[in-house]
Amino acid sequence: MGRTLRAALPGAVGVVAVVLLAGCLWADVSYLSGDGLAGRQNGTAGSVQAQDHLIDRLQGWGPGPNRAATGRGAYVQTFGTGANVLGVVPGTDLAHEYVIVGAHYDGQPDECRSVEPGDLICNGATDNATGVAAVLEVGRRLADAPVRQRRSVILAFWDAEEEGRVGSRHYVANPLVPLSATVAYVNLDIQGANLRPSIRNTTFAIGSETGGPTLQQALAAASTASTLDTRPLSLVFGQGRSDHAEF
Repeated sequence: MGRTLRAALPGAVGVVAVVLLAGCLWADVSYLSGDGLAGRQNGTAGSVQAQDHLIDRLQGWGPGPNRAATGRGAYVQTFGTGANVLGVVPGTDLAHEYVIVGAHYDGQPDECRSVEPGDLICNGATDNATGVAAVLEVGRRLADAPVRQRRSVILAFWDAEEEGRVGSRHYVANPLVPLSATVAYVNLDIQGANLRPSIRNTTFAIGSETGGPTLQQALAAASTASTLDTRPLSLVFGQGRSDHAEF
C-alpha cells in the first residue's frame, strides 16, 4: 500500500465470536432476528424495518453524518438498492477526529433449513443481529457516560455485506466524514456464534496490526477486562470476509 493511501486510511480490526449478553442487547437481537424481519436481506421490507429500528435508536444519541439530507435522512447513505445507516456520538476536544464502530445489518435470502417444516427464514441472529446489537450498546453506553469521550464515534450499520461488502465499500469510496480524520475502525461480526465446543469461550480479533502499536495496545487493554480468551489474528486470517477489510 502506498504512503499516501496508508496515511488516508485508518487501522481496522474485526471482532468475531463473542459470547452474548442481556437487557437491551437481547431485545435488539430478538427484534432484528425475529421472523417478522424475514432475514433482513437488502432491498426487502424486513431491511427497511431494520433501518427504522436503527434510526430510532441513533436519533437519541446524536446527529446523522449525512449533511446532504435532513431529519431521518441524515442517518442514511443510499447506494443502488441498499442503504447504510449511520449516527454520530459527538466527542469533546477531539470531536473533529472519528472512530467508526460498525457491523452489517443485512442478512441472507430465505433458503435456510430448519427443524420446523416449511420454515426457511435465515434469521441471522449471530450473522449479524448480535454484531448490530453490540454496536448499539456501544452507542448507548457512550451517550449515557458521565464524561463524554474525546473523539467523535460513528456508529455504522452496513447494508449488502452478504453481497460482497457493497455498503462499506461504498462508504469508503464516498465517506461522510474525511477518511484522513478517521483514526480507527472496529468491526463486529458473528458475535455469540459457538463455532465449535473447544473454543466456545474464545473471541478472535482480526487485523489490529493494521493500526500499529496504538490499536494493538487498545485491543490488549480491552481484552484484559474480559473473561473471554481473546486471540489476536493477523488480517490475512480474516480472508477479507467482513467489512473491516474495506478500511
